[in-house]
Amino acid sequence: MPPSLAKAGDSLSNVGIKRRESNWGWVVVAAAFTVSLCTRAVTRSLSVFILEFNNHFGQHSSATAWIISINDCLTMCCAPLGMYFVSRFGYKATVMLGGILSSTGFVVASFGTSIPFLSMTLGLVSGLGYGLCYSPSVAIVTCYFDQWCSFPMGLATIGSGVGTFILAPVSQFLIEKYSWRGALLILGGLVAHICVCAALFRPPPNHTSSLLTHRKSCDKEEHLKEQTQKPCCYKFPPRKCDTSSSILHLEFVVYFISTSILACGYIIPLVYIVPFAYNCGVSERQAAFLLAIIGIVDIFGNITHSWVIDRKWIRPFQVHTFAPMAALYGVSVLLLAATNTYSLMMACAIPIGYCNGVFMSLMPFIASKLVGAKDSPKAIGMMYFGVGISLLVIPPFSGWIIDITRGYSAAFQLSGAFLLLSGVLFEGSLFMACLWKGRTYGLPKWKSNPSSELNIQEVA
Repeated sequence: MPPSLAKAGDSLSNVGIKRRESNWGWVVVAAAFTVSLCTRAVTRSLSVFILEFNNHFGQHSSATAWIISINDCLTMCCAPLGMYFVSRFGYKATVMLGGILSSTGFVVASFGTSIPFLSMTLGLVSGLGYGLCYSPSVAIVTCYFDQWCSFPMGLATIGSGVGTFILAPVSQFLIEKYSWRGALLILGGLVAHICVCAALFRPPPNHTSSLLTHRKSCDKEEHLKEQTQKPCCYKFPPRKCDTSSSILHLEFVVYFISTSILACGYIIPLVYIVPFAYNCGVSERQAAFLLAIIGIVDIFGNITHSWVIDRKWIRPFQVHTFAPMAALYGVSVLLLAATNTYSLMMACAIPIGYCNGVFMSLMPFIASKLVGAKDSPKAIGMMYFGVGISLLVIPPFSGWIIDITRGYSAAFQLSGAFLLLSGVLFEGSLFMACLWKGRTYGLPKWKSNPSSELNIQEVA
């Protein structure tokens, strides 16, 4: 066969493979959406059970709140463990194991006899299972969609907002109909659907090809380096094949710190907006509706923002959307601390819900953009680990502040300060990378350094 015909046949074959891969990628997005609903949304709905646990076991909210805190923490902190399991056993086996553990935790918790028992089952066992399935389900989306990743990522993580809107009233109905034990048993059956979603996580076929391409490029550069003996032949030093991890870049290290600080800020209004409204004289039903508003707007923010930043005119500036969203989030929480009427609370809940939905998809997306597709799963796992530490520490710390000040304003002010600090810190790191390293991320080049021109990292 002539070389031209062979090349044409290879190109047609590659197009067919990419098309089939892209089509199955949307199946993966649907499965990741369901996993997000069965993990993050179910965890948020556990707040409905807090009052039932207090009445049944005669405990205070400070004790029962540890159930949600432990669950949230392990969901994020076990993300690196989930990524390690993925590297050893694959996405399908890892997510299926997480689904079995999390479902078992809910089923066994329905027979609970004490708060420590519920902390072990709902908190420890289910949280560990969530950690094994949530981050891999988010990371696999980045493997199927390299260039247009933001919108699929938004659809995959929107399950938390949809589930919050649906499961909060459904959980209350199940408690009234079957008691909290029956409700936990039914939620355990819902969480078991994670195993069904895991069966759809086909190994991404582009992983092997990307590794082979990387190896061939390394061999080619080594061959060129051996052939060239005279240093005068090069105007600049040749670029070496980078086998080290890009997660050690300045931008990602600062981004890891920024997302951890961001988590310290956004968890406080989500946990305390309902008791804050009730403390201001709002009825229980109206106070609970504030959380429903956050869930509804969460969906809208997730979809719209992930769609907008995939547009061609804003694609070079995708990473710069983190700071303005963090600023909007922080200002909204600070205004919430100064409100005392229900209408103003609703006005503040809308941007809070919007920003919360934005960050559900934006945080893993930016982590993937900063390090590239190769190190994306590792970077997402590390990012979620830092978020998990914040989710464990901040709720009891903010509760301590509320007890001391006998109000919620100080806690909300602290939350707003954390959110503003995270945006300023990350945007400052991008400016420093542009100024010192030559990595512009859509910004004008402030420094022209010939020795670093070959190492410029542009955002696609």
